[in-house]
Amino acid sequence: MKRCLRFVALSLWSLLTLPTHAATPPDFTADRCPLVDELTPADKARVRCGMLRVRENPANPKSRTIELAVAIVEPKLGKGIDPVVMIHGGPGGGDFKSYRFRLGEPFGPRTLVIFDQRGVGNSRPSFCPELGDAIFEASVRGLSADAETAELVLAHRRCHDRLIAEGVDLEHYNTDATVADIEAIRTALGFETWKVYGISYGTAVGLAYLRDHPKRIKALVLDSVYPLDAPPASDIVPRMMQSLAQLSASCARDPACKARFGNLETQFQEALEGLVREPLPVPPLGATADWSEPVRVSAPAFLTVVQQLLYDASAYPILPFLIERIAARDGEAFALLVDNFRERANGITHGAYAAVECYERFPFDSRDAFDIAAAPWPLVHDNMTLIARHFDICANWSEKAREPMRMPGRTAVPTLVTAGSWDPITPASTSKRVAEELGAHYVELPFHGHGVRGDKACGQPIIRAFLDDPSRAPNAACTRSVRAPVFATSLVRAPRVAQEVAALAANPAPAAAPAGVTLAGSLAFMAVSMLIWSFVGLTRALRLGQPAWAGLWSRPGAPFGLAALALCAAFGGFVWSFLAAAGTVSPILLMIGLPATVMPAFVLSVAGAALLIWGAVTLLRGREVADRPLPYSIHLWLFLAAGLIALFFFWWFGLMIPDLI
Repeated sequence: MKRCLRFVALSLWSLLTLPTHAATPPDFTADRCPLVDELTPADKARVRCGMLRVRENPANPKSRTIELAVAIVEPKLGKGIDPVVMIHGGPGGGDFKSYRFRLGEPFGPRTLVIFDQRGVGNSRPSFCPELGDAIFEASVRGLSADAETAELVLAHRRCHDRLIAEGVDLEHYNTDATVADIEAIRTALGFETWKVYGISYGTAVGLAYLRDHPKRIKALVLDSVYPLDAPPASDIVPRMMQSLAQLSASCARDPACKARFGNLETQFQEALEGLVREPLPVPPLGATADWSEPVRVSAPAFLTVVQQLLYDASAYPILPFLIERIAARDGEAFALLVDNFRERANGITHGAYAAVECYERFPFDSRDAFDIAAAPWPLVHDNMTLIARHFDICANWSEKAREPMRMPGRTAVPTLVTAGSWDPITPASTSKRVAEELGAHYVELPFHGHGVRGDKACGQPIIRAFLDDPSRAPNAACTRSVRAPVFATSLVRAPRVAQEVAALAANPAPAAAPAGVTLAGSLAFMAVSMLIWSFVGLTRALRLGQPAWAGLWSRPGAPFGLAALALCAAFGGFVWSFLAAAGTVSPILLMIGLPATVMPAFVLSVAGAALLIWGAVTLLRGREVADRPLPYSIHLWLFLAAGLIALFFFWWFGLMIPDLI
């Protein structure tokens, strides 16, 4: 009897002393994190990735298994601390590969769990990733709205038929299935409870998770709410036009913006009318360089780009300029934005988007509702194919939900709802309504678009503070200091600069940007040469007792040294202007050109060219040609070669004579 009691006591003790998260379960297979070799050893130790096997039909234990790509990012100190699961948007957005951007602890020192939802990105199966390029290619051929829609409906039909042929049960790729996956991830990682952050469509998943598993949630953040009862397409045009009207009103209050662009909504209408009459030729750059057909942007592509840029508060300073340039039929100003659109087109797994939305949203929306809502803007209505084409896509989709999704009621779970006042897709009014229904805290960020988390000055700190202490109401004082965007009204066209920087951002290695690396190397050689000559000249003057400037203008070292100083200063001015624009104006501005504040750097580059020419003349015809030591002569010729290389790349990057627009 004593032995039996001892066994029971030991069993109870072992249960009470289990760790807060258990060992990795057998259905979780560790896998190599993508791009992990780019991390430091310390950061590599903080990340683990793997594939979690779950049932395709969560309610059927005999259903076939599928795999979810999961990444766990630990804080710099500690492990398994205050875990937060991040639910991405879309549907189809994916988050797994973004684990590298979570190493900076955007939500503070806590464990972050990141995953690609079923059918998305690195999860298996992944639903038709080729649709991203199909959407991009249909958008750069100048197709009409009807022709583009027909082409993409066919591409989605092929995707659907292929998935069915592969044995995919499309009925189980939806919000409720993702909620079951989140529970499977939580169980697999051994967390009893955790905090939940959802953005965009991720807020719909978060609401469904709150509805079905409130006891598993310690705190909930819903960023830019896409509620379970919202139609996916019928309100897309009025939402976009409301956001554009807010941007236009802000431009009208800015004297410089108003003087340059006038009424922004009028400019938008003129740009759209021009594209309907004739698509705009765009020079191929970057992503379109291998495109065999002429790049021509149509009205649907223009509307898609504008609508997508309205998501992003960092794009607001440049949007009036972009719209005015398109109205002026300036295709070159749009070229690098076409490249950006290719990235955005591949930013979600479109087959997964269709699987979710065609199953649970579009059956309860209607084309009639879309027509009525968009009627005040007929040209936008006729060319807004971005989401509206899914009425045709979903007509061919086989699975449909039988009833709309149900929202949760008022909750005792500490909840924060955030919204951007200029959001073109999940308007602030919707987020506020959901916050009231839940009894949640609500924070609205002025002059901001989709995803408050992206605002590092105000939005992100508010979310972080709430996750730190969900029992306290958020301090939203910083929202009162948010200012309207400062609009760019003139730019210096320099597309090759943006291309080079984009290449470096994608692959931070010298081979990714050979022109920029060659320019920087040439300038470095010139700068070192200038320092050597300055030291030698001063030493010689002190030793011989002669003025340092005696015969200065007849020797090549002086103009060459001044040329190096001018060109290095010009390069520094361009870099400073570039970084300042990226940090304080808009990174998207740099896809079109450089800010007008860069003009003094052009003066320096021209001065450097003139000084280099003068140095070349003294090198060839100066009074000391015959008396120069051979090593010094070789050094001078090498300097001239470096200077000519530098001037070539200044010209190639468009940094010699400004093209002001």
